[in-house]
Amino acid sequence: MSVVKWDFPLLGSGNEQGYTNSGIELFKGVELIENLAREICQNSLDAKDDDVSEPVKVVFEIATIKANEHEIFSEFAKCVSGCKRYWGTRMDDRLKSFLRVVDKTMCQDEISVLLARDYNTKGLTGAKASRDEVSVWRALAHSDGTSVNKQGDSAGSYGIGKNAPFACSNLSMVFYSTYAKDGIHAFQGVSRLATILDENGNPTQGTGHYLCVENNNEWHPIFPQDKCSLRDAFPRDEYGTDIIIIGFNGDSSWEEAMIQAVLSNFFLAIHENKMMVRIQGCDINAATIAGLIEERKDSNNEMRNTHEWYSALTEPDDNTIIYCSVLEENDAELYIRADNQYHNYVASFRPTGMRVRKYRKAIMQHFAAVVVIRGKKLSCLLRDTEPPRHNRWDYKLITDNKQRRKMAKKALTKLDSWVLAELQKKYEAVNEYTIDSGEGDYLPDDIDNISESQIGDDILRVNQKIADIVTIDPLIGTMQSGSRKGTGIPKDGHIYEKKKRKSKKKRRKVVVKSGDTPGMKPSPDEKPLSTVNITEQRVFAVNPQLGLYRVLVKSDKDYDKVYFTFSAVGEDESEDALEVVRFAIDGKPLNNSGTTIGPIFLEKDTMKELFVTFANKEKMLLDVVAKEVK
Repeated sequence: MSVVKWDFPLLGSGNEQGYTNSGIELFKGVELIENLAREICQNSLDAKDDDVSEPVKVVFEIATIKANEHEIFSEFAKCVSGCKRYWGTRMDDRLKSFLRVVDKTMCQDEISVLLARDYNTKGLTGAKASRDEVSVWRALAHSDGTSVNKQGDSAGSYGIGKNAPFACSNLSMVFYSTYAKDGIHAFQGVSRLATILDENGNPTQGTGHYLCVENNNEWHPIFPQDKCSLRDAFPRDEYGTDIIIIGFNGDSSWEEAMIQAVLSNFFLAIHENKMMVRIQGCDINAATIAGLIEERKDSNNEMRNTHEWYSALTEPDDNTIIYCSVLEENDAELYIRADNQYHNYVASFRPTGMRVRKYRKAIMQHFAAVVVIRGKKLSCLLRDTEPPRHNRWDYKLITDNKQRRKMAKKALTKLDSWVLAELQKKYEAVNEYTIDSGEGDYLPDDIDNISESQIGDDILRVNQKIADIVTIDPLIGTMQSGSRKGTGIPKDGHIYEKKKRKSKKKRRKVVVKSGDTPGMKPSPDEKPLSTVNITEQRVFAVNPQLGLYRVLVKSDKDYDKVYFTFSAVGEDESEDALEVVRFAIDGKPLNNSGTTIGPIFLEKDTMKELFVTFANKEKMLLDVVAKEVK
């Protein structure tokens, strides 16, 4: 005779198990809902039913269940009691805290449940498979640290990632329900507690399953012929899988957080009609995604970047897709869009349409870019470089195959170099001209002491060729200094990538007060500062060890009294105001101290050249802000 119950296997001679689970802890924190959305949606995309033309559909919705109507809760209470008895006075603070939350949740008349249901998928096949057969069901519902080998462009596996739903449960309890393409209905629960004492006083393992146990200690998932009230509360009559998170711990903001997570991480899949998502009645599909992103573009930096990426994907400059051949012909695509307000972020996507990574690339033009991997060979290789959270590519994660690790390193290097080269080719086209040898008169006093090895690639020397910026794309338009939240738009020489700053201080506001003499501050009776439209701008690190930089700017009209301030930009986009030691304008050296230089006359369409020496002696990505006093 079989009975449906919670079964925590005996511990035997194994190690006792505490509550802390590294797999679950990995997904906790401020990105809890995003991690959940990524794991569930990517697994649903991987399970797409190729016999169905419709996109994968994922539905997230809140439900409640009455605890007194389902035996699982009264039986689970006995398991919790056994946990308390086993640990007694040596219970650590983490387990105490968890059990307090469990008690509070179990005392409620109604318990919150988050349902994640997918459709147009194959479901979890193999619920009746033997131990020597491959089973997707077993990999998800009844194993730890194992995964099913996936082919081609599958973005993840049921390994560590399946712990994400447990991080969202106050009871650390998740149920799985499936109707799979192999024709099998199956249902089973999993709870990750700690070692407990069972009803006979024997210590058990920390992970238990709610399933059907036979008299001879054989077990199997709950099938249609087995009685289970919880299963009956969530019926499924279409192929697919339900993930049921019991005791959902999301707060009132979970819905919006989930919407933003789906928009940011899966906009490619949704745009290409590979997936549609419903979150508490909010439909995210190919027809609605543009409006949903537009509504949220000012919510935070992530949605700001998402809006920029989506614009690049749907409206790239020149309506052109750029291709690269890494392992196969045209196995990677690049979409680029330039805009004065953009923040120079690149988003990289797997073929299924899930974003894997983002990174910032510092070049002279503000842009947004989207990289899409299309080739199966490249996709399969890069899949091996992803960590459990699937949020980056790192060839060092391949540890069991040196040849494949080397191949991955080469592929990633080629991919990133291609992106940078295309950005430079598009936005950093140059004309060459020669300059007379007068620069020695206004370089810092100690310039003669610079050794050849110290000289940067862009240092001026007699008859040296330098780059004169030219606008080659009418879509770029005018670059307006100070347009990025009042801090200006830096345009740096591409060979000088920004460096992570040790300091994360916010940029100091510079109050410019007075004067007409170059190098002096303006007087208090001057009018407020106004923005200067800089049409071309570039910064060169002449010699970072001496704090010497060369700044080229060109304006859209004449400006009489322009003041410049400079900040060093860190990887986290924090800015530190820089102190100027001295500077030179068009060959005329001037002493200066403080954070502001000027006033300076800018003539329309005429390049103004500044040499600035900063107190800070290191290579930096500079943010240059130009303001005029009228």
